[in-house]
Amino acid sequence: NIDGLERLAGVPPELLMECHGTFATAHAIDPPNKEFDIGWYREQLQAGSTQIRCPETGSLVKPDIVFFGESLPANFGQMVNEDFPECDLLIIIGTSLTVQPFAGLVRYVKPQVRRVLVNMFPAGETLLDFKKAAVDAASEKTEKKDGDLGEGEDSVDLSLPANRRDFALLGDCQHSIHRLARLAGWDAELAGIAEGLRGKTGAAGAAPDAADALAEALAMGMDKLGL
Repeated sequence: NIDGLERLAGVPPELLMECHGTFATAHAIDPPNKEFDIGWYREQLQAGSTQIRCPETGSLVKPDIVFFGESLPANFGQMVNEDFPECDLLIIIGTSLTVQPFAGLVRYVKPQVRRVLVNMFPAGETLLDFKKAAVDAASEKTEKKDGDLGEGEDSVDLSLPANRRDFALLGDCQHSIHRLARLAGWDAELAGIAEGLRGKTGAAGAAPDAADALAEALAMGMDKLGL
């Protein structure tokens, strides 16, 4: 996704692999590919410009999102090869697990690594070792309770002989994450981070103005692109 919500939430950019790029930065498309502040890009959009150009070279400037037909970020393959062999728990959150090559990444971890799907509905049945009957039963429960996890009764019991590595926690993702944070003893820390993002400096040190610029540029840019 290109919405930049991870950055707005305070996740340091060096911990992110934004496979489809981001609206957080913009670059000229021609060498030397100068980088432009997202605030400046927003100002050009507000002025009604539909072809934003570098003042020095005249090159078109575009947000750093991956358009159809463009290559994925250069370090995508490198990070896959470096990160997944080191993974000891794979958490998959909020996805249909249908878009390749990203959906197939769940297979890059070692065979003994547990994989946890946190999602509103079941996904990836052909990629994860879900027992179909268990998934269907959990889906019916989730729909009846409108995504409310309660105390976990809507989680999928995949502790079956046919499946010893995959688990699905179905329902509202926000509720699921809060529950997991509480079980891990991180609920106070999570609440502190959320409070820090309300009108103060974010956890990654991003000033509110920068966050506002990113959010507004995202909204205006997507509108201009017809997204």
